[in-house]
Amino acid sequence: LGIIRWPPDWRPQHCFFVLPMLRSSGLLRPGAEVLATSSDEEPSMVQAVVKGSAPDVGLEHFALRLKGELAVALVNKRRKVYKATVKLPQPRGRAELFQYSTVRIADAPYPVGQLQPSGGRYEVQCPAYSVTVLHWGR
Repeated sequence: LGIIRWPPDWRPQHCFFVLPMLRSSGLLRPGAEVLATSSDEEPSMVQAVVKGSAPDVGLEHFALRLKGELAVALVNKRRKVYKATVKLPQPRGRAELFQYSTVRIADAPYPVGQLQPSGGRYEVQCPAYSVTVLHWGR
């Protein structure tokens, strides 16, 4: 994830606290299986590093499963807040919520709280320049 520069002063912040969060939320562990995810966000064209332009989305997403546990990560690469809806193919109960953002850096490895599904969907706010993880245990 490199270095994230937070507004408003845009000073560099090392994001090494996101790695323990990803481990404690069930994502970065040996043997985890990467799952397919999808989004209805329309990509915008951005200037490519080499030449031309390439499609890009502001909210990247991925999911991992390991021994009955499931984790979904949402990476907000933009300055705006995203409201995301996570829908799972099979119903699950309450999810633990982890967040790494401008206001949660050193304590990111600890859950912010829990989310209850509503109609089989989980609604979550993704702060600007953040990583949000929903985790379901066994």
